[in-house]
Amino acid sequence: MLKKLLTGLVAGTMLLSMTSCGNLIQVKGTENTDVETAETELPGIGDTQADDQMEFTVNGVQAFAWNDRYFLVVDMTYVNLSSDVATVKPSFFYAFTDNEECVIRTYDNLKTNSLSKSTNPLDYVINPNLIYTETKIQPNRTENGYLVYEYYRPFSQLEIQVGNIHVFVNADEIEVCDVMGMIMAETSETTVEETTTETTVETTAAPTETTQAPVPSETTLADQVAPVEPVVDGDYDGE
Repeated sequence: MLKKLLTGLVAGTMLLSMTSCGNLIQVKGTENTDVETAETELPGIGDTQADDQMEFTVNGVQAFAWNDRYFLVVDMTYVNLSSDVATVKPSFFYAFTDNEECVIRTYDNLKTNSLSKSTNPLDYVINPNLIYTETKIQPNRTENGYLVYEYYRPFSQLEIQVGNIHVFVNADEIEVCDVMGMIMAETSETTVEETTTETTVETTAAPTETTQAPVPSETTLADQVAPVEPVVDGDYDGE
């Protein structure tokens, strides 16, 4: 799928935003209403690009807010086309929002203890085990994974670069994730489950008076058991 870069007059602007618990994501897109010049096709999501060393594809992009900061998660595929083992590092991949460079972040960069437990928003967006780290890729082998970037202001277009390969993603193609909404929903479900469990335990654990067997009194026992006369040696018949 090829994206189109409009080099002429573009009128109209669309603002895509999400607000959740004080966090605001603003991804500024463009709505094309007037085009005066020709269109230039650029590689975008799903377009595999290659040189003599590698093959690279951006599969999708997600955005979310966390602690008043804004992040992008890029899903990508890298294929080693060379005849040698390739050492691939996250720092090889660059991201730019409207030509402003983004900063690569790690899983630990986003971890916080501000809630009742240690929470990481990436756990709700992707599988953290698939975040790119420095790795060695054998010839003709493929590496799939994610990179996380922090960005700082609304933008119209995201550019991903590795080597001489460039991929462009329009802002309105980016999936905006309500991370705080997912966390709050999970917390609410956990609270309901714990409350239900406590109520069930209290209801079943308390014994009722009707099921408890009465303890017989000494008078009752004495009435039911016939008295036994003691045996005196002289009275014993000897049978």
